[in-house]
Amino acid sequence: MKRALFIGAACVDVVIYLDHLPKTKEDIHPSKQVMSLGGCSCNAVSAARLITENVEFAGAVGSGVFGEMTERFLKERGLKTNIRAEEENGCCYCFVEADGERTFLSVHGAEYTFKRQWMSEIDKKGFDYVYVSGLEVEEPTGDALIDYLYEFPERKIFYCPGPRGTGLNEKNKRILALSPVLHLNEDEAVAMAESLSGGKFNGHEEAAGYLYSLTNERVVVTLGDKGVYCFEGDGSYTIPAEKTTVVNTIGAGDTHVGSLIGCLTNGMDFKESLIKANKMSALTVASEGPIPPVGI
Repeated sequence: MKRALFIGAACVDVVIYLDHLPKTKEDIHPSKQVMSLGGCSCNAVSAARLITENVEFAGAVGSGVFGEMTERFLKERGLKTNIRAEEENGCCYCFVEADGERTFLSVHGAEYTFKRQWMSEIDKKGFDYVYVSGLEVEEPTGDALIDYLYEFPERKIFYCPGPRGTGLNEKNKRILALSPVLHLNEDEAVAMAESLSGGKFNGHEEAAGYLYSLTNERVVVTLGDKGVYCFEGDGSYTIPAEKTTVVNTIGAGDTHVGSLIGCLTNGMDFKESLIKANKMSALTVASEGPIPPVGI
């Protein structure tokens, strides 16, 4: 049985439901507000844990009100991290519109930082897969995180650059040189390919092909209700999405990549893992939380 390590943030999501995003000077009344555990890595490992127990979460919990809430939410979800930081924990304000689409305002704190010494005990367990996201890479400590990845070339990296696929070209190039599996949505794939190449790309297939040329490894592009596209060179394919009712899209991508890694850790092949990841992601968008309420 293989093992997976998820490095990154756990924070409080302040989820605000409203009909539409306000315009300047507009005064609107949200329908409700909910506070829950969030953070891309935290959501991803939570989804993976619905599939396998062979995962580890490595994220710092900071001080302050949001640090206290994060620690309590982690315990409620059954997640554990022994990493503590003196700096304050941040939070994420999530605005969910009537159609389920979301907009994020992230206040970064200790949870997005990285220190090599935090990993000493964790590394004794050994891992086959490691997850990182662009949100951690963009921080000043992102270079230390990349240096850490270079220490373990035997680990297969799953890199989710997100919107940080642009503007971090030197850092991104260092990670791409490690041949990670890239996991992005359609817009992110095109934007990252254009940022790295300086050219234009006509859609996600062209963009994924270019990114593959930089890594020689699979590029996974989530397409919302159109499913997921996987570029494997000559064996590229699209898997249709599961039919679902969209309530809230927060955590859909995190659930997808976490479920994918969880399935691979359990020994499933890549295509089968993507099919199950689609099903798990559909459960997430049909619920109000950032992860599926149950596994499948």
